Amino acid sequence: MRVVMFGYQTWGHRTLQALLDSEHEVTLVVTHPKSDHAYERIWSDSVADLAAEHGIPVETRDRPDDDLLLPLKEAAPDVIVATNWRTWIPPQVFDLPRLGTLNVHDSLLPKYAGFSPLIWALINGEREVGVTAHMMDDTLDAGDIVLQRSVPVGPRDTTTDDRRPDTAGCANARCTLARHRPRCSSSSWTGTTTTTPRTSGWSPS
Repeated sequence: MRVVMFGYQTWGHRTLQALLDSEHEVTLVVTHPKSDHAYERIWSDSVADLAAEHGIPVETRDRPDDDLLLPLKEAAPDVIVATNWRTWIPPQVFDLPRLGTLNVHDSLLPKYAGFSPLIWALINGEREVGVTAHMMDDTLDAGDIVLQRSVPVGPRDTTTDDRRPDTAGCANARCTLARHRPRCSSSSWTGTTTTTPRTSGWSPS
């Protein structure tokens, strides 16, 4: 399949590497501008640099504005894969490929939709974390789930430790997209979102 990838930082870098190692063709990469913010330096592997090393065109955007539509159409993707993309992707973008857009989120959705899911999972004492590949729709992190992979949380794990096992699960999710039907809708459950702190008395489904 022809794939366009939206991604940023180490999480996006690993996703792009998994795609490059697959049988699929990456025709365009869209990433955010480099930032010197302290958080950005923790996972600072460059998606743009990896794409350039493999001769893949790169578009750098804070958000997918209308002027991105032309290079997206020229890239002619069968699917878009989005990972660690920080701004809203509008329907005219996520509905453009014939297979839609697959978002890869670093939580076991429907729990911990939104930002900083690993941080809140550890704060709340979760015993496992993981990754979810789901189809993108109008609601944040709520489209049909295609595939999930989980890993146990050790007693001394940090968010950097719990990001290490992501690559294999992400690669499997992307490379099997055409062979999987969505198995459930993450929007059909009430799970944890990460827009506000969670207390120990709050019980996610």
